[in-house]
Amino acid sequence: MAGDIFRIMIATDNHLGYYERDQVRKDDSFRAVEEVLSKSLSENVDFLLLGGDLFHEHNPTKYTLNRTFRLFADYVVGQRPLNFETLSTYTNLNYLNPSIDIKLPVFIVHGNHDDPSMDTHISAVNLMQNAHYVNYIYAEQTEETIQIKPIILKKGTTLLAIYGLGHLKDEKLNRYFKEDAVKFLPPPDANKYFHICVIHQNRFKGHSLGAPAKNCVMDWQLPKFIDLVIWGHEHDSYPEVRTPDGAGYVILQPGSTVATSLTEGEALQKHMFLLEVKNLGYRHRGIPIANTRPILYKQIELDSMCSNALEAEEFLTQIFNEMLAETPASPLMPPLARIKVECSGFEELRVFHLNSIFSEKVANKDVICTWKKAHASQDTSKVVQTNSGYGDILQILEEDANELNDGCSVFHPEEFVEYTRNVALKGDNKALEHLFDAKKQMAINLLNTLIPQEYDELAMDRLISNLDIKNSEPTFKRQASPKTSSKKSGKKIKNT
Repeated sequence: MAGDIFRIMIATDNHLGYYERDQVRKDDSFRAVEEVLSKSLSENVDFLLLGGDLFHEHNPTKYTLNRTFRLFADYVVGQRPLNFETLSTYTNLNYLNPSIDIKLPVFIVHGNHDDPSMDTHISAVNLMQNAHYVNYIYAEQTEETIQIKPIILKKGTTLLAIYGLGHLKDEKLNRYFKEDAVKFLPPPDANKYFHICVIHQNRFKGHSLGAPAKNCVMDWQLPKFIDLVIWGHEHDSYPEVRTPDGAGYVILQPGSTVATSLTEGEALQKHMFLLEVKNLGYRHRGIPIANTRPILYKQIELDSMCSNALEAEEFLTQIFNEMLAETPASPLMPPLARIKVECSGFEELRVFHLNSIFSEKVANKDVICTWKKAHASQDTSKVVQTNSGYGDILQILEEDANELNDGCSVFHPEEFVEYTRNVALKGDNKALEHLFDAKKQMAINLLNTLIPQEYDELAMDRLISNLDIKNSEPTFKRQASPKTSSKKSGKKIKNT
């Protein structure tokens, strides 16, 4: 019966505010999210489930916040019958507030771009919840454990438990998993529920295929009583679920609703997903997002195609024109283009000149991205990148961090890399300043306890030289955002 079927719209990695200062691309992220919200209402879903990174910047601008509030006010606030019950004790659920009319409940976890700040432990998602636009689901973290309590919902005979694990520091979460300290807390009679876990972390794709294992969650690390994992953070959109060996659950990777990098994976069709759950069975359908800017992507090694720089420029121009010809023309939404070029031996290639010409026909100015193979005498595991973005710089910093370890006494190299990543990728411009201030104060406090009663310059020099707090976490260390095991047949709902 229809009265037993949960209808859930799923999307993730919306990155609202991405390129907001670019006159051509400033609307892209908002168009996609508006399409998701509109489609959720037209499909008459029970609620919308978002998998993190609603915002692109850690501290969204007033422009982005204002536009987001207006968007959610239009599509979330209003009168519409809600046909499910809430059995859990989560507080501040907006649709249960008698003073507010909610026509589209939204459940959300935070991502790595909009996670709680280091000093206030407040996320931009908290602002959305306090404005009564979303329902924030989260984990409770202590030094010893992470506890994840579900939102428990009921519709007819169908019982649903939704667990939210927003982004946490990769290595720390990995350690929690290894120590069996990540505790999912299912309701009594858990085998009567369909269990959904929403997670926002790196997924391990294999060696040399993504982030290293220490910075990832493995496909098989979640509890076997989970039925469906919604995996945020990964931007590639895959319409079909996959089943990890021996896990007992399936994984759906929705991918982002807007491209934030020009890669082969981002060039895939973007989707939102309609999930239907009846008792212990489910079915899902990928819905292509129409309001996304096309991405043209190609990777080329020039040395196998051309003999000199002039010939290479002509060849790249031909490739670019062919890529454009294969894409339907849209003057309102010109495509993004990326030609990744291995240019060893072509030092005279005029990349700036080519980009200035190509950018007149596409929405980005950096069409040509060049890289060079490392010399044989160098470490061949490293590739020399040029004009290829923050990611390559951070990778080099991370690879070299351990080499700097012995010379550091206040800052741990990996700590410096982590906070640099927050600046570069999340727009958290105060991250390094907070780190420096915190470590400086820790050093001063420690020295104050060690200073001899009578001032001795040599003794002070020795104290400072022997100071070692690099392995001590900053005193404002990040905490998880406030709050937030029976197998099933996996039988699908039959189409009728």
